[in-house]
Amino acid sequence: MNNQYDREDRDLIPVEGNTTLKRDSFSKAIINTDKNAYEKYISLRDQRSKEREEIESIKSDLAEVKALLSQLAAKL
Repeated sequence: MNNQYDREDRDLIPVEGNTTLKRDSFSKAIINTDKNAYEKYISLRDQRSKEREEIESIKSDLAEVKALLSQLAAKL
């Protein structure tokens, strides 16, 4: 199917002053063509997500320990 939005039909025009940025002639969007930078971004994003999950897990564990300590203190 030949769609007006097909990438093959678009011309990418170099952005002045940056070799990795191109302007899509159809949508006028700026596109970063640096695949290494994109892969690095994805890797860092995934790493931050895992770190956030770990922090949330630690918070949950800490809340559980706090509740157990409160119960223990109440029995003394």
